[in-house]
Amino acid sequence: MTRISAIGVVLAWVGVAGAEVRIEEVEYRGWSGCFRISNRQAELIYVPKIGRIMRFARQGSANVLWENVGLSGSTPFRTKPGQWVNYGGDKIWPAPQSLWGWPPDPMLDGAPYPAHIEGQTLVITGQASEKSGVRFTRRITLDANRPIVKIENQMFNTASVNQELALWQITQVDNPDIVTVPIEVTKEMPNGWEPYDNQSIDGKFATVKNGVLEVHRNTRGGFKLGSASRKGILTAKFGKTTFSTSVKKLPGKYVDGGKFLEVYASGDPLKYVELELTGPLKTLKPGEHATQTVTWKLEN
Repeated sequence: MTRISAIGVVLAWVGVAGAEVRIEEVEYRGWSGCFRISNRQAELIYVPKIGRIMRFARQGSANVLWENVGLSGSTPFRTKPGQWVNYGGDKIWPAPQSLWGWPPDPMLDGAPYPAHIEGQTLVITGQASEKSGVRFTRRITLDANRPIVKIENQMFNTASVNQELALWQITQVDNPDIVTVPIEVTKEMPNGWEPYDNQSIDGKFATVKNGVLEVHRNTRGGFKLGSASRKGILTAKFGKTTFSTSVKKLPGKYVDGGKFLEVYASGDPLKYVELELTGPLKTLKPGEHATQTVTWKLEN
């Protein structure tokens, strides 16, 4: 059972025409000082100590986000060289990955991201990384009536030189029955989608049906693919519940050969699928920022 315990502090309570959004401080899976944003239909939990959104669900229902429960309550963001601590949930990185290789910068992934409340919005402020020369902020707003969340991501260039970068939101969902990806045939992508690094993907796990790519996890090994579709939406289905993450595709050049929508399906034992949305590359002068607005939705 998911461990959520309120500590008796409602930090914000916004009523809108018979509806309400509550933001309160809770303990979640051993982490203190977490924020729970809820309305009558859904809830979202953000964990500042690891800088990730760790739960999004309908009230009383299973989490659609994957959680690495073996790391619950831990905060080992000062990792050993070459080590990545994968908590699960949702995070943002700078793109392209070729600029930083692997693993992710621990100051951007796993470090504390404090938060405060502005009206009915939770505002998250990340730390500036000397290594990467960027800092992230996020603004999370839950609709007063529906299970819909708007997430506004911003990436600031904190370096002393210009940098060409893109925002990259990665949402790990918990072992979905199926993930769907819109496809778009182009000269550069004649099948409408492409695997990464010339991977060979078994057709049982990535099949086009009625103009949409259907993706299933291969328990024997992970794989990654992408699409350049302008529709800008990825969906994951869990029984009768559908989770979607979407973003408007803006003009500009995109990383990874234009793969604007990206999916990584893990193999066992970590049973998750990453739904990844990238923004266009933008040359940022020192102090400038790029913005990406993502919408989450739950449907039955």
